[in-house]
Parts: sequence; structure tokens; C-alpha cells
Amino acid sequence: MSNWQEILKSVDYPTTAVVLDFESYWDSECNLKKLSILEYLAHPKFELFGVGIDELKQPFQEPHPAFWTLYEERITRLQKEYGNDLEHCAVVGQNLMFDCMILKFFFGVVPKYTVDILNLARYEDARRHNRLEDLCKIYKTSVQKGNNEQFKNKTFSEIDLVALAEYNRSDMIAETELLYLLLPKLENYAKVELPLQTHTLRMYLNTCFNFDFALANELISAMKNELKKSLLNVAWVTTYSRQPLLKTVNSDNLFVTILQGLLPPEEKIPMKQGKNGMIPELAKTDTGFQYLLNHPVKKVKDLCQTRLAAGSWPTHIKRIESMAAQAKVRDGKLGNPMRYYAAHTGRFGGTERINLQNLAGTGRAGQGTHPLLQQIRQLLMATKGHILGIGDFAQIEARITAWIAGQDDLVQAFAAGEDIYSQFATVLFGHIVRKPAEHDSPETIKRMKIERGFGKDAILGCGYGMGAIKFYDRCRANSDLQPLFDSGEYDFDFIEKLIKNYRKTYSKIPAFWTTIEKAFRWVVKYPQEKITMPRFFRLWNEKHTIHLQLPSGRVLFYPYSSINKNGELLWRWGKLWGGSITENIVQAIARDLFAEAILRLESKGFRVIHHSHDEIIVSLNKMFNTKSSLKAMENTMCVVPQWATGLPVEVETELSERYKK
Repeated sequence: MSNWQEILKSVDYPTTAVVLDFESYWDSECNLKKLSILEYLAHPKFELFGVGIDELKQPFQEPHPAFWTLYEERITRLQKEYGNDLEHCAVVGQNLMFDCMILKFFFGVVPKYTVDILNLARYEDARRHNRLEDLCKIYKTSVQKGNNEQFKNKTFSEIDLVALAEYNRSDMIAETELLYLLLPKLENYAKVELPLQTHTLRMYLNTCFNFDFALANELISAMKNELKKSLLNVAWVTTYSRQPLLKTVNSDNLFVTILQGLLPPEEKIPMKQGKNGMIPELAKTDTGFQYLLNHPVKKVKDLCQTRLAAGSWPTHIKRIESMAAQAKVRDGKLGNPMRYYAAHTGRFGGTERINLQNLAGTGRAGQGTHPLLQQIRQLLMATKGHILGIGDFAQIEARITAWIAGQDDLVQAFAAGEDIYSQFATVLFGHIVRKPAEHDSPETIKRMKIERGFGKDAILGCGYGMGAIKFYDRCRANSDLQPLFDSGEYDFDFIEKLIKNYRKTYSKIPAFWTTIEKAFRWVVKYPQEKITMPRFFRLWNEKHTIHLQLPSGRVLFYPYSSINKNGELLWRWGKLWGGSITENIVQAIARDLFAEAILRLESKGFRVIHHSHDEIIVSLNKMFNTKSSLKAMENTMCVVPQWATGLPVEVETELSERYKK
């Protein structure tokens, strides 16, 4: 395996690493658990105590960090040696969002090349705790993370500088050892992952959007009114409880007691498996709770909708307030805090209390998003003299599913731009289904929308093995479809027919579930074996961790994989089967296409300022022809990497002054 310097050299990074670790004041209110990084740095109590620095120039150099209280002088000296933006070295640290924001905030330095230990650890296992103290224990570093409680509430004049320097030294030694250990794990895919990590950090360090404070105030006021109206709608709850309304609907025990009393005698609250047995389905994403939100008994429906409102409106208000607070620190502009490798599949996540990854869209029919939530995106505006170019990969997961399974007829239909949803619905219903036309009667328009909708939901939702029960529950939770099931126009038998038709029509997709599960089980059972599959999938076992190599070369890790006495396939985070493994693979391939498109755009001079799921947003200069720039963006995103030859890709683009869906 290559050493860390060889990895840096392979991606044209400088082979000198400068490890940085700033130390600062903190107390019970002024800290990173209570505040975003920007709010923390701008807090009146914030004070920098110093910085630990270690310059690594040899492949197996022993760490020798030094702690400097004269931090301004040391940063200036680093700039003289490595450039104003430290472009002649790779800046290394644990959670560089913090340390590099200090460089940007106080010194105007935005490093060109960065390696974040936190990101390297996420690449191996995104779902475990990857704090420095956890990594020290997992990888048995020569030193352990120190305890900083001794420095709480103390200003620079009160700090024991010897103790602080020793604390900093231990952290930096651990970070250097982790760099040597973890960076080589990127060897086969470093050309994408390291630049992608740096790209993610730079979106946060540099401002990306103007923020609309006036609209933010309007939304906060309107959301508070919505919450108030929702609570007043269930004022009758006070006859069941003396607690305040908000507390009552948010209390699981009180809520369940009241809800069960409102349901018909023969109906019970939907339950699900919890850690310690069966528990009520009270999460907003639970199918059972989705059904209750549209329950025929009005008080049940009102109570559940109020619980949803009581849990969501305060969260949305806090998000907008945090966005405004961070924009205020940066003179009305907002950077894009994003978490690299936030999921097992490698997809990105949001962070810093604003999570721009899950801003509400329009929602599907029957499950539409509240108009106020849709407007949160519009708080993000193009900066002066620019306009946003928005590009979205169309139906990307369904396309990848067909491609990896060898479902060539479906692949060809996607490539030809055919109406896949209508085609499947036509098979399902036994008569022609199409998109509604303007000259159609209202009855025909309604019927075509519903029937084509079943086709769409099947194509987009059944590729990972969704069964009839789950599909049926989703339909029952849809406010547009529920009356059709209540009336008997559609029933469970119809959903079973839909599932069977999907699996028969696209038979190679369920065959892939079986094949990939068999391969996975084989390498679990026989650790010495390696399997190569079509589309260049490879599976092998190293110390009970299954390595699943994707067509791109990137590897998904499944630690602690085993087969229990009941024949169930397990890994560290739960059960696996062919459908769930397929879902991981498809979402990971979509992420790899996405990642390479981001880097390709940036190599062509586009400034990527945001991306969410399958959508990329660039900032286009109005001085140039924005329509031609948008077309160039589309063409660049549509390039299919060599490893994905034959995969049909389609990108939909538009221009907008504000971020929208």
C-alpha cells in the first residue's frame, strides 16, 4: 500500500503536510455544541489561545508539533514559506471546517489543498462516531485524546499554558498517526475523493449566496402563526390534560393515551419494532403515522397534524434563524456548510444547524410540501452580477438500477426518452395510459394522472424490492389516493398485482437482488474467496469486513459482516438482503456520477456553490451569455465516465435568481 506522500503526489497535491490545530476559549454558552462555527468565532467571549503546527516533509517522519501562542506571527511565517493561501502545502487537521474557518475569518487564508482526518475516517465508516477521541481508541494511536475540561471558562491570562501545550501536542500526534494510517485507504479512488473533500470545505469557507433577511422575517412570523393556528385547532385536548397544548402533543405518553381514546374500538395505533420491543409509529416518516395524518376520524387527523406541526415548525424557525445569524456574521452572505461522506453510500449531508441538503421541495401529489417550507429555498439568492444555474439528473436511480441489472429494454427506453411511467401503467391496467392532454375531459385528466402515477411510483420505488404491504401503506398515507382505497376502487390485491407486474416486466432487476445477495453471502462464508460480477463489481472479505468495489473503483465497506443461526445476513448496522444491497449500490453509483460531474464542472471553470441529492447549482456571471453557459453546464453533466459506458443520463437545467425546486 502506498504511503501518504505517494497518495498526495498521485493527485497533484503538495507532498509537504502542515498539521494545524487551534485552541480557543470556551464555556457552557460559548462553545461549538451551542453555536455554529461562525457564531462561535464572532461571539464576544471568543479568544484564540494559540495554534499547534507540525510540518511533515518525509514519508515516515515522527510527529514533532510545537504550540505557539504568538499565532499571528506563526501564520505569517507559514504564508512566507508556503504562499498566501498555503498553496504549496497540504493543510491537515481533524475537522478542518473549524480550523480553516479560523484561517479564513481572522487571516483571510483559504487553503487550496486540504486533508481532513474526519473525512478520511468517514470514508471508511460514515455511521460510526468519528470524533478524535473515538478514532484514537479505534486505531490505538500512541496517545489518546486529552480532556479539555481543565480549560473551560478560562481566559488566556488564566490558562496553564504548559498544560494547554501538552494537550494540543497529544491531539496533533494522534492526528499525524491517523493521517499516515487513513490516507492510504483512499489509494484507488484518491483522484476523486481528495479534491471532493477540498471542494466541500471551500464551499463553506467562501460565500455562495446572498441571504434575504426580509423574507426570513416574513417566514418566521408566518410559521409562528401556523403553529398557533394548529394548536388552537385542537384546543379540546385541554379536557384530557392540564399540560400546555404544545407539551401535550409533543409528549409521547400523553399523545398515545389521547390518540387511542379517539380511534374506533377495533383500530389500534400502528406499531413498529424498536430497540426494546414494539413502539408506536409516531415519527413523521413512519407509514402508520402518515396514514393517521389523513385519518377519516377528524379529531384523530387534527391531533396528528398538530403533533407534526408542533414538532416541525419550531425546527424550521430555528433553521431560518441560524441561517440569518450566520449570514449576519458574513455581511449578508452565506457559505455552504456541507458534510462530506455523511452516509454509507458516500452521499453528502448538511451540518452547522442549517442543513441545506434537505430544504423542502414541492413534494409529490397528495403529499405536497407546505408553501412556507417551499419558500425556505428562496432565502438563498444569487450574488450581485450572477445568476444560479440549476442542473438535475433525471430519474437517475431508476436508470442505474436498470443498467446494473442488465434490464436492457428499460435502459434503451430511458435512452430514447420514452414515457416509462405510462408504458408500465399501460401494462398494469391493460389499456392505454398516457400523460393528460389539454383537450381531455376533467374525468380523463384525473384518471390518467392517477394511473400514470401508479406507474411512476412503481418505476421509482420498486427497484429495491419494496413489497406489496409497504407500497399499499404508502398509498393509504397519500391524501389523494386514500379515498380511492377507502371506496374500494383500489385495494391490496391491486397493489400485489402491481408488484408482480413490475417484477415480471423487469425480471432482471429482482434477479440482480438474488445474485448480489448470493455473492455477498459467499464471501462472508468463505473469506478467502473473491468474486467479480458484471459491470465490474468485486467483492472480497478482509477481517470480517466485506469490501464491495463499485464500477468507479470506489469501495463500500461492510464491517462485522456475518450470517446468523437463522440464516440472516448481518453487518455492523443491521440486516442486509439483495434489495438493500442493491439500494446501497445504486445510490453509491449515483453519488460517484455526481461527484465526477462536480469536479468536471469545476475543471471547466464553473463555480459549483451547492448540490443536493441529484442536483448541482453553479453561479453564472451575467456578463457572459448565461443561456449558453447553462447549455455547457448541461453538456458537462451529461458526460458519462468510461466506467459507466451504456448508462443513459439526462439532465434538466434552468436559470434562477433564487434557489428553487
